[in-house]
Amino acid sequence: MGAAQLTTIGSVFSRTEAALERLRRLGEDARLASVADRVKTRADQLETPVAELEILATVRSALRAQGMPTSTDTELLTGLGLQLSELADRYTNDPEQIVAADGRLRFTLWDPLRALPTSLRESLLASWRAYCRSLVPPQRLEVLAVLERIPGLQEDARAIRVMAAEFEQRVAMLPQGTEDIGRIEELGAEIQTRWGTLEGSGIPKDVLDFLAAASMGSARLDQWTPNVRAWLEDRSLLRYVTLSLSAE
Repeated sequence: MGAAQLTTIGSVFSRTEAALERLRRLGEDARLASVADRVKTRADQLETPVAELEILATVRSALRAQGMPTSTDTELLTGLGLQLSELADRYTNDPEQIVAADGRLRFTLWDPLRALPTSLRESLLASWRAYCRSLVPPQRLEVLAVLERIPGLQEDARAIRVMAAEFEQRVAMLPQGTEDIGRIEELGAEIQTRWGTLEGSGIPKDVLDFLAAASMGSARLDQWTPNVRAWLEDRSLLRYVTLSLSAE
């Protein structure tokens, strides 16, 4: 969301509120009182999406600052900005223009403006989730539950499970700023570190290596040894193993 569009939207809303106050002071005139109610309705129609768009613009800036690609409908934003600018100019000359009957504006301005925060939020959330998944894949809590019962693995497995739960909570919602982004990166790095330092009592090294690699989605076929398969099968973990081809 460009700063120019947000400034224009905010300007229209500000002027609308000022007009509302002027019209209320002239409330003796029934016609003006009716217009004042309609102006308030229009102001309310602007206030909610504008407030949401301002928040989303901040989120988008934070994501882009971290190098995360974000997509927006530039053509739609430009069109809405032009219409708001034209409406603001007409409003300056005649405040009643903000509520003038214009069926076209419903479909080209008011409805798209109300829908814009939702579509922009969905787009940003998709970018955010893709970035988070690049840090660490979803953790299998069932596997971690089994590992927590193995001597020497309890502490690390429990820590991974707790961090994975927080990670998933943060993946599900947009960050509010660089602090939230930093936290998700911190969690991803710590989960990887914990997997890489697993040292369970009596667990063969090839099994530990496979578990650590598989948890990051990077296990190789040559790591799938008979010993690894047997160890997993003995603990009913085979059903959580899936094979896939990678270009890397």
